[in-house]
Amino acid sequence: MSIDRIGKTGSTSTARSKKTERKGDAAGFSKLLGGADEVEASGSAAAGGVGSVTGLDAILALQQVNPDASGRQKARQRGERILGALERLRDDILIGRISAGTMQTLSAEVAQARGQVNDPKLTAVLDEIDLRAQVELAKIEMNRRG
Repeated sequence: MSIDRIGKTGSTSTARSKKTERKGDAAGFSKLLGGADEVEASGSAAAGGVGSVTGLDAILALQQVNPDASGRQKARQRGERILGALERLRDDILIGRISAGTMQTLSAEVAQARGQVNDPKLTAVLDEIDLRAQVELAKIEMNRRG
């Protein structure tokens, strides 16, 4: 595309008449701004409403956090420690030598877990493990003495 001619597109008198028309419209423009202020104010109120809804959503989200989740995490860790002690006991049995340290660790883990368990079936299992650990500790003690 090429530009063939450069020149003025309108006269200055036309521009002046438009300026005077604009001065007359200043009152109308102010009225329009007043309406915009009302719209802006209602927009701010709506934004404030959104902020309060966001705060409400945060509170609801916190309520949905399960406080038992940390209890479950701790119970899982206790269970893993007990299973680890049972695995060490199994390894000792396979070697043919049961150590008192393994039995004492197992007994201590079971005793600690027992106080924090509400399930009667799990409590019965822990009682059986603890009883067996106590019997094995007694055997080890008898072998040392005699």
